[in-house]
Amino acid sequence: LCCSFINDVEFHPNGTCVASANSDNSVKLWDLRMNKLLQHYQAHGSTVNSVSFHPSGNFLLTASSDSTLKIMDLIEGRLFYTLHGHKGPATAAAFSSTGEYFASGGADEQVMVWKTNFKGDDPVSSAPKPTKREHIHKFNSDSNVRPEGKQVQCCRNLKIVQLRNVSL
Repeated sequence: LCCSFINDVEFHPNGTCVASANSDNSVKLWDLRMNKLLQHYQAHGSTVNSVSFHPSGNFLLTASSDSTLKIMDLIEGRLFYTLHGHKGPATAAAFSSTGEYFASGGADEQVMVWKTNFKGDDPVSSAPKPTKREHIHKFNSDSNVRPEGKQVQCCRNLKIVQLRNVSL
């Protein structure tokens, strides 16, 4: 076990860092200017499939085969939330461009839209909750999601794009 595969990467909003989702259950944040590892999280119990930066750049969302989503606080360098909702591997997750919502998709063929809530004093009571759940036939590990406005873009096998209206 010397190597891991990178399942997903995303650039930080300021363009100086990149986050990677790895098959060794880890998430890594790299400084591109100095070619240096900045942060390393072993927060998941299985392969990490997806990463997404909050538009502020202060939070990182991950989706894993352990069925959970996690949100890391990059300023404090710690796990902020562990979220449960999928009944199988969570394969995709992404913040909206405003950061007000994020979407997740999984092997359970469910796409969920979640409302972010990073302003509460009590992280337990203010944890994000799904606001919308929809079954999408054949949503799988090659699928992706992206919430924007009142729609969620769902891409399966990099071929089919569905725009789903959501009532939030």
